Amino acid sequence: MTGAMYSAVAGLRAHMNALNVIGNNISNVNTNAYKASRYTFLESMYSNVRGGSDGTTIVGGRNPAQNGYGASIGTIDLDMSTKNFTPTGFNGDCMINGNGFFIVGDKNNVISNSSDLKDMLLTRHGDIGFDNQGYLVDGNGKVVYGYLATEKMVQNDDGDWVPQYEGQPHLTAMRLPMTVKQECYVYTDDNGQVFFTKDKPEAGKQITIQDIYGKETQITLKTDENDTTNTIDANEWLHKEVGDCVSPGYRQVPKDPANPNPATDPWEFADTTNSTFLDESRALVDNISIDEKSGRVTATTQSGKVVVCGYIAIAKVDNPNGVSHIDGHYYQALEGAGQVHATSIGHAVQNSHGEYTDANGKVVKKSLGWRPTDPNDPTKGGQGVLGEYLGILNSGGTTLITGGLESSGTDLASEISNMILVQRGYQANTRIVTVTDTMLEELVNMKR
Repeated sequence: MTGAMYSAVAGLRAHMNALNVIGNNISNVNTNAYKASRYTFLESMYSNVRGGSDGTTIVGGRNPAQNGYGASIGTIDLDMSTKNFTPTGFNGDCMINGNGFFIVGDKNNVISNSSDLKDMLLTRHGDIGFDNQGYLVDGNGKVVYGYLATEKMVQNDDGDWVPQYEGQPHLTAMRLPMTVKQECYVYTDDNGQVFFTKDKPEAGKQITIQDIYGKETQITLKTDENDTTNTIDANEWLHKEVGDCVSPGYRQVPKDPANPNPATDPWEFADTTNSTFLDESRALVDNISIDEKSGRVTATTQSGKVVVCGYIAIAKVDNPNGVSHIDGHYYQALEGAGQVHATSIGHAVQNSHGEYTDANGKVVKKSLGWRPTDPNDPTKGGQGVLGEYLGILNSGGTTLITGGLESSGTDLASEISNMILVQRGYQANTRIVTVTDTMLEELVNMKR
């Protein structure tokens, strides 16, 4: 058999692989958020017929003579660029306008750094909504991950203390808030822990508070801002009516209340509690809204109150074209993709302990994960909070477009053109096989 036949067979194989890529692209011409593959051909191995030589002062040089052995598929790449918007009319559908992926997975994953994100599934398909358990899920039941929203009391221009919702760097499964059983006052500390009391908070008054486990503790509220003996200000308590939502109720908490900072214990959602103030059910909502500029997910309760559920997280990959298909429209950042980074749209969510004011009124900036044991002494303490994600980046120009999905990345006109070219290339290689066979036949017939 001649080398030409070997080359032709290699060319047939390469063109068949190229046709497989084209066929997969065409079959997904109407698949939302599909990312088309692109192929390139690569020359195969060469053998030297004659070596080359450099010229001398007497004779000239000579080029090497080499024979090739066909072609092969060089690369099959993904085109991860953003495609057109396809309106669907559903509020839960959203498209990533720019680079990035939604982070999805199981309910119990704990993500505290970028290496944990390597195990998560990534997708561009934004058909999301809340299931019957209150989880934000995609169409396949994978839980969408984002940043928890918590309440922080701030003083407005009139001097009144009002709740302000903010995203905290707890990157976890997003879920609707829990509901309050009875009228009470709610307080959230710097760690996101929720406490309740039936007593009206007043400066200098001793009150009984209860955590989400039902454990009661007596505390005395601060008399003024200079009171260093007591830590909680009476103005930091938020009054709740019956049935209102408590957003931090679905934060991740240790299983064992007696060991609030376990080294190895897994974390779980506080779905069921012994608290007389928290209901085990989720809030009933009438409307879901996703903010395109921040990724903030809000819901309107039956009483008309707007509750912030959290902020959708966007994962950025060092090499987005290097992610690997796992199943369907899911990807994973395996070898070749680089690191995965958690970002927030418009940097709406930042690490909560980026700075604080010490006893002298000086603003002290801390590294990510720093939490002092003594608020008045920034040199003491310094460790992160378990379950809290460190290093949230800005998503840059990436935003969301709601009410629709990303269209398929298949360019049908280009694929049809490429199919014709591949067909002709395949046909030409079969002709080489036929011609080589005819020549071999003539060689065999020389004996007659």
